[in-house]
Amino acid sequence: MIDSNRRNFDKLYINNELNNLNKTLSEKINIYLLGGAIMAMKDLKSGTKDIDVIVTDNITHQILVNALKKCNYYLLQSQDLSKPYNQLSATALQNNCGFLWEIFIEYIAKKLALSDNMKSRATKIYCGKNLNVFGLSNEDIFLMKSMTERDRDLDDMMLIVRTGIDYGII
Repeated sequence: MIDSNRRNFDKLYINNELNNLNKTLSEKINIYLLGGAIMAMKDLKSGTKDIDVIVTDNITHQILVNALKKCNYYLLQSQDLSKPYNQLSATALQNNCGFLWEIFIEYIAKKLALSDNMKSRATKIYCGKNLNVFGLSNEDIFLMKSMTERDRDLDDMMLIVRTGIDYGII
């Protein structure tokens, strides 16, 4: 079971993990960040317990999972996850520090698709030899977090609202 009291990881840790992933990849991929990790990268919060990622297809998903395994992440099984995490329907990988990757393919929690409009609002936050990372807009992060049952997502939504989001986009 995932320890709900595991530590928060700051943007330096996240950047280091992205650098390690980039070095491990042998093919170019694009990934989109949509949760607490992008909020930490934007300095909206000091850290996160996990990194929520969405990819556009199964091939990119498999490339990402295989590369994370080479970076000493291991797959978590559904019995290792709490109910709110299981309901997200993501592939979950964790390292020995307790840092968790949740990877979605095209849809977030089987409810919200990564649309062309979302992609157009996303900003590139990391560019490596084989890894491009885009951060979804605050509006799209807010929308995604509104679909979960995790308590800390409500807190994140409040932080996002304070940035002055465009409710018309949501």
